[in-house]
Amino acid sequence: MTLPIDSALLPADVRAGGPRERKLYEAAVGFERLLTNELTKSLASAIGGGDDSDSGDSADGDAGSSSGTSAATSAMKGQLGDQLAAAVQQGGGLGLAPILYRSLSGKAAR
Repeated sequence: MTLPIDSALLPADVRAGGPRERKLYEAAVGFERLLTNELTKSLASAIGGGDDSDSGDSADGDAGSSSGTSAATSAMKGQLGDQLAAAVQQGGGLGLAPILYRSLSGKAAR
């Protein structure tokens, strides 16, 4: 899902460049978002390592609460990547989009 980019947040050279420049910048932002999402999925899978040890500890207790916690954890992990990527994007991103844009547009880095 691509979020629209507020024109006020576009760099000045993108705003002045017209529709082609805006599309290039949107592509750069989209790639940055995709990369951020993949990185956060790795983070979410690292959380999954804790589930195995937790389920072993709860095996001597109530098995019903163990499966409930596992389902809740799975749901949280499923949304973690998307939510964290969206938050990073709304906070200005990782800073890769302007660099990618300059490469795509053929402009020299300043």
